[in-house]
Amino acid sequence: MEITRKFTLLFASCTLLAFGTGCTQTAEQKPPAPDLAAIESNIRSLDKDCVAAAAAKDLDKSTAFYADDAQMLSALAPPAVGKDSVRKTWAGLLAAPDFVSLTFAPTSVQVAQAGDMAYELGTFEIVMKDKKGKPASQKGAYVVVWKKQADGSWKVEVDSSSAGF
Repeated sequence: MEITRKFTLLFASCTLLAFGTGCTQTAEQKPPAPDLAAIESNIRSLDKDCVAAAAAKDLDKSTAFYADDAQMLSALAPPAVGKDSVRKTWAGLLAAPDFVSLTFAPTSVQVAQAGDMAYELGTFEIVMKDKKGKPASQKGAYVVVWKKQADGSWKVEVDSSSAGF
């Protein structure tokens, strides 16, 4: 009888220990909620870096923000699909003799609750020289879709703009 009682106590203790450990492991395995405000701040910072790269006419930095499978859609140019095509579009713009400047700023950045995707809405202004060599600006709106990469960085998946407001 004493052996049965000890065995029952040992079994009950092991069961409680296993249950407690299981509960602890489940709680530890749940990833922390993403900091959506920090992600938004990061994306806004990346935007500033991209504007600075365009102002410097730095092709490498201007295209470093794009994912390998990125798409660039514009009313002013044919669609660019893939990073090489996006690079060619940027190269054409930055090297154009009539290109003066490109500026843009997000008016809204929305981050998915999972913290792996975001999109921004904003306005841009591109300044080109007209036929007489005088700067002429064109304003428009854009939407950019960002995706968190496996290494934790954020890259542009879709960059779409429309001119004329």
